[in-house]
Amino acid sequence: MKSFEWRQEWELELDDWRVSLFALFAILVGADQLSKWYAQYAFATPVVVNDFLSFTLAYNRGISWGFFYSESTAGFVAVTLATCGVLALVARHAWQRAQAGRTIVPEVLVLSGAFSNLLDRFVHGGVVDFILLSYKGWSWPVFNLADAAIVCGVGLMLLTMMRRR
Repeated sequence: MKSFEWRQEWELELDDWRVSLFALFAILVGADQLSKWYAQYAFATPVVVNDFLSFTLAYNRGISWGFFYSESTAGFVAVTLATCGVLALVARHAWQRAQAGRTIVPEVLVLSGAFSNLLDRFVHGGVVDFILLSYKGWSWPVFNLADAAIVCGVGLMLLTMMRRR
């Protein structure tokens, strides 16, 4: 009977983690969508904060850094389907890690960012980007909060893999 009580407590802790991870997912998607909504109104004309940071509105129909950008519907659909495929693979990987009792915070970061950007594709016909970092004539491609979550998630996944080795 004692092992049953322990199992019941462990399952409760697991449920707490699921709730926390879902909350993290929802907060990240919500914050990204809210920031994009604001950006569409506030940054229709570029806003320069300083030499390093400015806000400029862009719609990316491709993937990271505008790779595979296409004005054609067929190209956009192909990139969107590829994005759905990658999202499904990451979700499967996260599910397997969760079932093995491992943390999936990095995967939740990637999933929330990818889901939010995918949502943009359906709602806006492209991913809403608005943050521009630059330094002495060099500039980073325009990005958004979802992109930052994806980069942080992938970085944490790589660190986890390297640490295991």
